[in-house]
Amino acid sequence: MKNDKIIYGAISVILIYCGVIALRHPMSWTLATIAILPLVYIGSREIGDFKTRLMITKILSIIYGFISISTFSLGIVVGLDNGTIWIVLKNLMEASPVIFGFLVLSIFIYKKVKYEK
Repeated sequence: MKNDKIIYGAISVILIYCGVIALRHPMSWTLATIAILPLVYIGSREIGDFKTRLMITKILSIIYGFISISTFSLGIVVGLDNGTIWIVLKNLMEASPVIFGFLVLSIFIYKKVKYEK
């Protein structure tokens, strides 16, 4: 039960962040895609077959971890490309809700799948 609250909290943080950023940059299709990914987890809970649901949630956990790591590394690379550590910190601060949200989703969904086996 506690894991579900944490998972839904992380999904809420990601959706709120994507909404706020979409107000700043209305033509951001990437954020729309990122906002849809956590909702796939909610939809996957409705799958009746237990093995299929476990496989899908395990794959989603891996995807969420990949998004978290790639967003973190992209913030660092773009900042270092511009040559200053301040831009790196600014990029990481702006993307921290998405990085942290997907990291929490990845960890807690993986834990949940592990306990459901």
